[in-house]
Amino acid sequence: MPKSLFEGNIKVTILATEPADPENITLAELADGVDVSCALLRTGYRFSATGSDTLNEPALCDTGNAVVYGASNYEFSVQAFRYREASGQADPAQDIAWDVFAGKGTLVRVVERTGKPASTNWADEDEYRTAQVLLDDRQQPTELTGYEKFVQPGGVQDGIREGVVAAGP
Repeated sequence: MPKSLFEGNIKVTILATEPADPENITLAELADGVDVSCALLRTGYRFSATGSDTLNEPALCDTGNAVVYGASNYEFSVQAFRYREASGQADPAQDIAWDVFAGKGTLVRVVERTGKPASTNWADEDEYRTAQVLLDDRQQPTELTGYEKFVQPGGVQDGIREGVVAAGP
């Protein structure tokens, strides 16, 4: 059984309009989104659950801590390329991540597919992970070498859900 590489096999689509059912997003809803896969750096990409809150409330008779997991926590942070024309102005055709990640207060739905090449279109029955993300202020990266880029943090609002692309309208 072959292993699957991450390299080139992560597709990220941003939806500005909330789908009717986040666990059964349709091809039409995905077609209305913006594919930012080629605008995001692999390093610095984080769309994941993180450690849950823990509660340590052992009874008097317990000999050690009785750890219980509480609320789940999630993280969203990406580094995205900037695209500029020779004049130094943003290139409207290429600078899609800057437009999609419009800064603090913007609410987007992130849809991520792993396993197929990112260049492959969405298809019925593709598995995905999704979450509604409230964006924070764009940040300048700490590493200022290489291509111009920005960091876009966000707060996951409703947990990360898994789904399958639904056939239909």
